[in-house]
Amino acid sequence: MSEYKESELIRKCSNWKTGIFLLAIGIVALAVKQIDFIRNLPQISYNFIQLLIKLPCGLGICFMLISIGKKLNLKVFAIIGAISYELYLVHGYILQWVNVSISGEIIFIVGSVAGAIILHYVMSLIKKSVWNKTFINFLN
Repeated sequence: MSEYKESELIRKCSNWKTGIFLLAIGIVALAVKQIDFIRNLPQISYNFIQLLIKLPCGLGICFMLISIGKKLNLKVFAIIGAISYELYLVHGYILQWVNVSISGEIIFIVGSVAGAIILHYVMSLIKKSVWNKTFINFLN
């Protein structure tokens, strides 16, 4: 299958109808998991049911968000996507400074995003600087 046909297939499947269908499969698997017979199955079968819950639900939510994103300009997701690596780097350090409470969670989110934005800005300045260009030329 060529890359174009594969991307066409992905484009056709990633809509809100497919997302709702996959979410429904995950919810049905969640209901099936509550049956005593399923709970008493061997661990591998039980893990397969767990997979049938998580995988379709996750894909369904992703497909619905992609579908919504095509219709709306979700700038929040674009910003978080742009700073996602910096957010990954910063959140661990901020997590150890805040208390476990509602106010601590708010401080954690705001602090992580602010720290990630600052780190992203600093890194973009370094990438544009003369020092970085000189250093890269030195390595080549």
